[in-house]
Amino acid sequence: MNWILKIFVLGVGVSIMQGSSTRLAAESGYMEQPFVVAAIAGIERFEGDLQKLGEVSGDRKFITEFQLAQEKLGGLPGVDRQRPIGGLLVLHPEKLNEPAVMVMLPVSDGEQLIESLQEKIPVFESVESGKWIVNLPKLKLTIHLRDEYLIVGTVEETFSLVTSEFLKTIGSATEKNDLFISIHRDGIPEKIQQLISRKFNAELEKDLQRKKLEGDDEYRLRSLLLKLVQQTGNEILSATEEVSAGIQITSDIQLNADWKVNSESELANILAKMPLETKRIADTSSEGYPLQVQVGLNLPQPVQRFAFEFFKTLKGHIKREIGPHLAEADRGPVAGAFDAIEQTIRQGKLDALVAFHDLGDGRMVLVGGLAVLGEELLATSLATILPYARESDDVIEVEMNVFESQNLKLHRLRGENEREEDKRLYGPNASFYIGTGSQSFWLAAGETETTNEVQKLEESEGRKSPPVLSVDFSFDPWLRLGEKNREDLKKIKQFRRAFPDNENDHVHFELKTDRTGVHAKLKADSGYFKLFGIALNEK
Repeated sequence: MNWILKIFVLGVGVSIMQGSSTRLAAESGYMEQPFVVAAIAGIERFEGDLQKLGEVSGDRKFITEFQLAQEKLGGLPGVDRQRPIGGLLVLHPEKLNEPAVMVMLPVSDGEQLIESLQEKIPVFESVESGKWIVNLPKLKLTIHLRDEYLIVGTVEETFSLVTSEFLKTIGSATEKNDLFISIHRDGIPEKIQQLISRKFNAELEKDLQRKKLEGDDEYRLRSLLLKLVQQTGNEILSATEEVSAGIQITSDIQLNADWKVNSESELANILAKMPLETKRIADTSSEGYPLQVQVGLNLPQPVQRFAFEFFKTLKGHIKREIGPHLAEADRGPVAGAFDAIEQTIRQGKLDALVAFHDLGDGRMVLVGGLAVLGEELLATSLATILPYARESDDVIEVEMNVFESQNLKLHRLRGENEREEDKRLYGPNASFYIGTGSQSFWLAAGETETTNEVQKLEESEGRKSPPVLSVDFSFDPWLRLGEKNREDLKKIKQFRRAFPDNENDHVHFELKTDRTGVHAKLKADSGYFKLFGIALNEK
């Protein structure tokens, strides 16, 4: 069956899967907004993506199917191959298993296309100019021709949702997406929304009950966390308006996702205040890093309050466990670390980075950084407490002030029983590094080059208007590490078909927030598209 016939029977297939039956056009009661909207950026672009997939995978069947589709489409005149194809799913409040389905097919000559289809499917009945009925064994479809689209649907009254403005919106959505889908809150019946809310809150209320043998601190923190989840969940349920996602394929792959909220809601206020103006802990040279995760946000007040309560509980536990083992003169300096952490929590900013750095010879360095207040207090506390680590059976070496610069001071510890996987990753003489910089706290693992990597990050300039979250990943360094250690060579050989070198192996993800909602973007180099094609070929 060719592509056009597939598009026409899409509505039939979805309806049958949902258990729908024949409905009269006069039936009323469907939602006034669609639940799901989907769009494809034109048959020409869609087939072009299939052709690219065949080319990068090296499998001729993709190109063959593309050529066959071309021939079959040439036999159906009147189809506009460049404008987007749309689809709608509309719910009935009382009959959720009988959704109305519509497909919007762009045409250059709709009458000519119908005549061609009537020769292939002799179930078309002309009702009036620009309107037809298709009588299938278990379903009646209605077709309208307007705005240079054939609108095919199961319930005629829902056709009013397909306005000229709506058709413009799917055109806009497919400008940057080859495939687009969105889910709309206004398309969900009110009683379903209420049912979801009741079930969500009932489950949390059940979890709030105290468990047997649960300590006071454990129960208090768990209750606070569950109440935070409940508050956040209810705000999400009440403020969400739309969730959408799309994919664009050029030589690379880009995924776009948006969560739209009511701009007058409390959640909108929280999201608007979340981004940092400037990030203290940042590295903008992300490409080529095996893995890098950066977080920068202003914590919402409820999250900040929970973090403070958690810290108070942890502080009391540490004092009880460690305090008796410290010399009297050392307890004050060690307590300064608690003051620094409290200052940082009260500031309400989470500014952190975790990154693997590739040294190029099969070794890596892992660095974690956190923006803090009261770094002098932390530095004094570390200088006081780290020498006690020499008394531990798990630590064989403690070297204080192994690296010092104007602002950065690092100390080195080496463990007794190092894991083999750590030696393969960081090198046979890897150590653990800990220290402070200018409004920063650092942890790292690696060999002697580690201090230089931390220093570079410490001296990096703050990044202005950063995303709330960003992730960078490169595949080649991990493949080289596996090749060096001769691990999973068969799998590595398969991956090398898509990533023969350090080109086209990068993935970048970022998440931003503003008053309108949350916006996410993922961009993957062309090697990942090739990997996808190879995987399809092997199935």
